[in-house]
Amino acid sequence: GAPHDCLETHYAGDDRLFLPVENIELLSRYGSDTAEATLDKLGGGAWQSRKARLRKRLLDMAGQLIRIAAERQMRSAPPLVPAEGLYGEFAARFPYEETDDQQTAIDSVRDDLAAGKPMDRLICGDVGFGKTEVALRAAFIAAMEGFQVAVVVPT
Repeated sequence: GAPHDCLETHYAGDDRLFLPVENIELLSRYGSDTAEATLDKLGGGAWQSRKARLRKRLLDMAGQLIRIAAERQMRSAPPLVPAEGLYGEFAARFPYEETDDQQTAIDSVRDDLAAGKPMDRLICGDVGFGKTEVALRAAFIAAMEGFQVAVVVPT
């Protein structure tokens, strides 16, 4: 036949497999360090066995994550709803206008605190976009409701 562009993959025992370039999407990197990759024999059972063990581990892990998520849903926490006057005074001391995203984050955190469940939220934003203000408002609410608060931030 006519010459065809292929990728050559190597296996243990000098086995080689040629993959037509139009099927390149079937190829994926194995692991992150090529120096430690052990080659399997083409057509051998070692790879299938390793895949089966990994699949079982992943299914076990998925089961654990589902159990943890279910346990989290079952937990309760005291609802934290601040007295509006005091909270309003605290929020009014913020020297900037809240951005729409910042206000959304603040509202979401307040909703979480009032929900009667442990809060599980991550606030992400670039430097100077007001994450600390969101954290301080949550800390203020918890402190005003009689809970101990620690705010830890990198400097």
